[in-house]
Amino acid sequence: MYTSHEDIGYDLEDDRKAKNKKTLKPHPDIDGGWAWMMVLSSFFVHILIMGSQMALGVLNVEWLEEFHQSRG
Repeated sequence: MYTSHEDIGYDLEDDRKAKNKKTLKPHPDIDGGWAWMMVLSSFFVHILIMGSQMALGVLNVEWLEEFHQSRG
């Protein structure tokens, strides 16, 4: 995540002014809960990918019957 100069309490203008300013601490909940959404979505993606790979053998039999083809 991008952290601006204001977030870390550093002023580029003058170091004397920066010493007088109160430094800000980063917020402990920096991601806002989106990290758990990423974990959940990657879990679903892995289920879909692995599920489609495992079901391909079952679908192959159905496709062969539907299109009247041999296994070769």
